[in-house]
Amino acid sequence: MSTIVDKKTFLISNLKNLLQEKLWLLEQRLQNKRAATRFHHLTEAQTRIFATLRGEQLTISEVARRLAISRQAVHKLVTQLVNEHLLALEPIQGNGDETW
Repeated sequence: MSTIVDKKTFLISNLKNLLQEKLWLLEQRLQNKRAATRFHHLTEAQTRIFATLRGEQLTISEVARRLAISRQAVHKLVTQLVNEHLLALEPIQGNGDETW
């Protein structure tokens, strides 16, 4: 019985490691591509905001939920991008939050 559990634990551990390595390689490729653009100065966190938006208008709360980070962290990143004129905030009627 312990052999089956050991194999399952081994497979899960290897799968997790493979996925982490694949994610790291993808992030490296994206960073290299970004370095060749006029947006080379953007941080990985700032680019994650754009990746999360994908052309949608979302609230800060929704972006925070999708990225699993605090609203404060998202607000700080968004403020940086607004200051660089890369994003614009717009009020949503009936909502205390802003969207961009």
